[in-house]
Amino acid sequence: MELAATKQELQRELHTLEAKNRDLRKELEAEKSVLEKARSGLDAARQLNLQIEEKTKVISSLKNQGRYFLGIICLIFYFQYLIVCHCKVSFASC
Repeated sequence: MELAATKQELQRELHTLEAKNRDLRKELEAEKSVLEKARSGLDAARQLNLQIEEKTKVISSLKNQGRYFLGIICLIFYFQYLIVCHCKVSFASC
């Protein structure tokens, strides 16, 4: 009789352990899903960061080009001013 009781006790413990095992496996699968979503989010963030870096380079290049062309325009106006002043001086002396 004691053997049957021990057997039943071991079977109950086995069922309890099997249930815990199933629960832990479900929990592990849920954690894997969360981890996969986090990885996807990190990949998306990495991709956005690359895009931002590229756009920052383009903006910087455009700013430099704008400064260059502004310098050229200033030189053109300066030379026009010099020409006008020179012409006024030339006509005044005539």
